Order: sequence, then structure tokens, then C-alpha cells
Amino acid sequence: MEVGLGFLGTFNTKYYYVVGIGHTERKFWFITPEVGPDATYTFGLIGDLGQTYDSNKTLTHYELNPRKGQAVLFVGDLSYADQYPNHDNGETKPFKPCSHRYHVPYESSGSTSPFCYNYHYMEGETMRVMNEPWFLKYRVDVVFAGHVHAYERSERVSNVAYNIVNGICKPVKDQSAPVYITIGDGGNIEGLATNMTEPQPDYSAYREASFGHATFDIKNRTHAYYSWHRNQDGYAVKADSIWFFNRFYHPVDDSTTAKS
Repeated sequence: MEVGLGFLGTFNTKYYYVVGIGHTERKFWFITPEVGPDATYTFGLIGDLGQTYDSNKTLTHYELNPRKGQAVLFVGDLSYADQYPNHDNGETKPFKPCSHRYHVPYESSGSTSPFCYNYHYMEGETMRVMNEPWFLKYRVDVVFAGHVHAYERSERVSNVAYNIVNGICKPVKDQSAPVYITIGDGGNIEGLATNMTEPQPDYSAYREASFGHATFDIKNRTHAYYSWHRNQDGYAVKADSIWFFNRFYHPVDDSTTAKS
């Protein structure tokens, strides 16, 4: 579905829109943010939501949060509609384009199907090498991602110091780097990723396998407040939180663990 909003010419204004036709119509609204570098705005953050009991619990928990935002950012994997035609499975024969386009020598492993072939090898590393220098160059404050069905917040770390001579192959603390937050804990049908919690590396400030949501409250050009809330806790309970200091206007050390 595509919707054309046209030109939203005014700030700090409530806009209404309707989804559905006839007896299925439902009305929603959103408020456009104010203008200027010190404008305030609060986002809700939910990733990998799905359509389960836990998904509904996440949404209810967020709606009852007194600090909920003016808008929600879904960071990916919303519906888990894994049948036909999902965005990556548009054929009646599963993965027909992939198996015809790529060489999948599955017979060598004794398999009778090309679907045993795994394309995950090094995909995260190649994406990091491409994007990380941009994050540092443009002083990105925070990166939100889903996919992993758990919660984690990193320290400000980078891998850009690595080269083949110095052998530095682990992330190092870097106050010019963003904080990376994985929030794929919305409640999807595949469950929690419990095998990622131990051992916890030095670059990880906080990690936990629990469903939940977060809020990101932009105060002004220099400060923003972030908090994460577990589903099993009370609505106003913060399981993890941090003040962000803008890397351009106020680049102070905002680490939450011991300095090293």
C-alpha cells in the first residue's frame, strides 16, 4: 500500500488520516514536530514486533507508559507474514529467483535441497565496513536496529582503528562513535534470543533477553534521554537508561560503565 501525504506545511500541528474503507475505517493522527535545533520531540521505539500475545503486551505496555512519544519508530520486521507473497518470497515455489540466480552447489554436502545454503557469512561485517566510517564522519549519536530478538546497548565503540599491520581486531572505545542499540524485542513469534547474553563483551554496556519497548526523548540540540522498559515490569520502570550528549554540540564522555 502506498499513501501520498502531500505537503505538510505547518509544524507542531495534529494531522488526521483514515485507514480502511466503509465499516473498516479507522481514524489515526500524528503531530508534526516543532522547527529549530532546540525543538523537543519524543519517539517510541519498537522492533521485531510480530503478531503474538507478547506483541500485544508490548503495545499495551507502551500505550500506558506516561512518557510515550508523539510517534513510534518501528525498526524493522513488523508483521512476520512468512508465507506467500512475503517481500522476499514472491513465488509459489519458495526462493525460486535466488536458487536460479546464485550458484548453490548443495549436492557436495549430500543435501537434496539448495535451501541448506547459508548466505549469512560475513554479511554483518561487510555492512559495518561500509557504514561505520560514515557514522563517525557525520558524528552520528545513536544507531537503532532490530533483527536480533533481544535488547542490547553498546558503549561508544568503533572498529575503524583496525588495519592489517596493527592487528587491532576488536572494537575500541571511541567517543566520536555512535551508541548502537539493538531493540528487536517487540514480541515476535520466533521468541527471544537467549543465547546472546553470555559472555558479555567489554563493548556491551547492557544486554538482556526480554521483550519490551523504549522511548527516545530529544530535549534540545545537546541532550536526549533514552529509556528501555521490560514488559514484565511496571509501566514507569526503567530497566536501562542513558543521557545522550550530542557529538557535534556537546561531545562529552557519556559512558555508563567503567572508563578504560
